[in-house]
Amino acid sequence: TKGEYVIKQGEDGDNFYVIQSGKYKVFVKIDSEP
Repeated sequence: TKGEYVIKQGEDGDNFYVIQSGKYKVFVKIDSEP
Protein backbone atom coordinates (compact mmCIF):
# COMPACT_ATOMS: atom_id res chain seq x y z
CA THR A 1 0.00 0.00 0.00
CA LYS A 2 1.29 3.45 -0.86
CA GLY A 3 3.04 5.07 2.11
CA GLU A 4 3.25 1.82 4.07
CA TYR A 5 6.51 0.85 5.78
CA VAL A 6 7.76 -2.64 4.91
CA ILE A 7 10.31 -2.65 7.72
CA LYS A 8 11.74 -0.01 10.03
CA GLN A 9 15.37 0.42 11.06
CA GLY A 10 16.12 -1.38 14.30
CA GLU A 11 13.44 -4.06 13.90
CA ASP A 12 14.43 -7.73 14.00
CA GLY A 13 15.39 -9.02 10.56
CA ASP A 14 13.37 -12.23 10.66
CA ASN A 15 11.72 -11.81 7.22
CA PHE A 16 12.83 -11.40 3.61
CA TYR A 17 10.88 -9.07 1.31
CA VAL A 18 10.83 -8.96 -2.49
CA ILE A 19 9.28 -5.91 -4.12
CA GLN A 20 7.88 -7.20 -7.40
CA SER A 21 7.00 -3.84 -8.93
CA GLY A 22 6.60 -0.18 -8.14
CA LYS A 23 8.81 2.41 -6.51
CA TYR A 24 10.31 2.48 -3.06
CA LYS A 25 12.56 4.67 -0.94
CA VAL A 26 15.17 3.62 1.59
CA PHE A 27 16.10 5.86 4.51
CA VAL A 28 18.98 5.03 6.85
CA LYS A 29 19.58 6.96 10.06
CA ILE A 30 23.28 7.23 10.86
CA ASP A 31 24.17 7.90 14.48
CA SER A 32 27.06 10.32 14.84
CA GLU A 33 29.51 9.44 17.59
CA PRO A 34 32.29 11.73 18.85
